[in-house]
Amino acid sequence: MRLSFIFPTALWSFALLIPLWWLALAVPRRLSAPRFWASLLARTALVGTLVFAMAGAQLIRPSVVASLGARSTSAFSPNTTTAA
Repeated sequence: MRLSFIFPTALWSFALLIPLWWLALAVPRRLSAPRFWASLLARTALVGTLVFAMAGAQLIRPSVVASLGARSTSAFSPNTTTAA
């Protein structure tokens, strides 16, 4: 499977994670350490999901018919065909 994007330029939006992390690490923390890192991870996952959605991420899997067709045509050589 391949990952493809309709609008790959939207992936530049991942740069928004830099100020998000900087702001989270720069301000005084009110949460305990595990809750802080869990919330930062959740916000990062949310921004990442939104960026992938804006970029039009899609999984492309290989077609079974195309791979079978390629195998069957390469399996026959001109020497093995019989005349009718």
